[in-house]
Amino acid sequence: MNALKQQWYEEIQERAFRAARDLFGPVSASESVLPLKLRPKRDTAVLSWGMNLSDGNTVEIVAKRSSLKKARREHLLYTKLLPDMGLDTLHCYGLISEPDGLSAWIFIELAHGEDYCPENHDHVDLAMEWLSILHSCPLSPEEQALFPERGPEHYNSCLHIALAGIEEGRKNKTLSARDFNQLSGWTQVLGCLESRWDVVCSCLLYTSDAADDPTLV
Repeated sequence: MNALKQQWYEEIQERAFRAARDLFGPVSASESVLPLKLRPKRDTAVLSWGMNLSDGNTVEIVAKRSSLKKARREHLLYTKLLPDMGLDTLHCYGLISEPDGLSAWIFIELAHGEDYCPENHDHVDLAMEWLSILHSCPLSPEEQALFPERGPEHYNSCLHIALAGIEEGRKNKTLSARDFNQLSGWTQVLGCLESRWDVVCSCLLYTSDAADDPTLV
């Protein structure tokens, strides 16, 4: 870790402990902080540590720093949507906004057990069923506004943007023949997806008795 990233990481840890004190009161770490995900350019982080509370108890937590809107969305998921649907959920201790009003920390319990594996068909089946149930949860207009649209139209738009960007990149006269051929290959692949988008959607949409509308997975 270079010096600038180390300085940023130390500041992020201090922000995390400051937010934890705002939420829990006087606390101290019972073990070293484990960085699970660090993104200095986005100023976001996911940290985990064992925390000694003022009542003598120790809890294992995950502290996640993100935009306020994203944190509110995740807080709603853990505290309302999953419990209302009768789904198992991690305990969410709370959300603390940062002074800038743009970022926030959310504190949840550390998950234990078997890690999700996308190559495991049983895991994938469970994930599709879970998403289908979740998508059937009724939301108020205010709650719905927290969740961006991520249906087929969104990904079709991303496909068009990617194709346009690649085409623009192929015009770069400084590209090597190897780089140009790689971009051309991606153009063919994405162009094939675009021309068969209806087929792609039929493969990715999952329908469950728990939800009226199919879920994109």
